[in-house]
Amino acid sequence: DGQVDALAALKVKQPGTEFRQQVWQAMRLITPGAPVTYGELAQLAERPQAVRAAGSACAENLCAVVVPCHRVVRSGGSANSVQRTGNYLYGAGTKTALLEFEAAHAGS
Repeated sequence: DGQVDALAALKVKQPGTEFRQQVWQAMRLITPGAPVTYGELAQLAERPQAVRAAGSACAENLCAVVVPCHRVVRSGGSANSVQRTGNYLYGAGTKTALLEFEAAHAGS
């Protein structure tokens, strides 16, 4: 119904290294409608040099949508391009739709 932060209240537990746990926690802090780059995610996880590892944590996320890896985008390309959106477990089209939905409902 447009409450883009409703899933933030759900508790999540998934297996992973300490670093991946940090990255997944950082993903849950990303504001709906305000995606960050993989580099920014690495900084949020307090490991600014671990950009590729942060990307791997996104790829290994078993709780997509609740742990919002769709809010992490590439730094290159224009704002609405497939090159910027990057990969997503459920496809780039789904990722784009989620990002657009959150942008339209952020602050509602």
